[in-house]
Amino acid sequence: MSYRYARTSRFLLATLCALYATSPLSAQAIDPAKSYREAQALMANGEIYRAVDALMAATAANPAYADAWAALAQCHYELREYERSLEFLAQAVRYGPRTNEIMDLEGFCYLA
Repeated sequence: MSYRYARTSRFLLATLCALYATSPLSAQAIDPAKSYREAQALMANGEIYRAVDALMAATAANPAYADAWAALAQCHYELREYERSLEFLAQAVRYGPRTNEIMDLEGFCYLA
């Protein structure tokens, strides 16, 4: 992953979080666990883009939600956005344990 791409990605993520924090939607209390469960159901139904939205809401409400970061990585892997998936895996490991599932997905991203 190039430095320029990583810097741009971090900037975009920070911008999205800032926009969300100042939007009327942020006035509502978001339950990260509820958003995560909703995302799991959406992923099971193949609605990956909607799952990404729910997971982004979960991580915005609780940036240390490792399971939500890992699920975001899984979504982006399924969307064939492998570098983005690796970025989210790094966040998952930052806030939680490096599980076998995370290591498997990381390996699949490098192989893709």
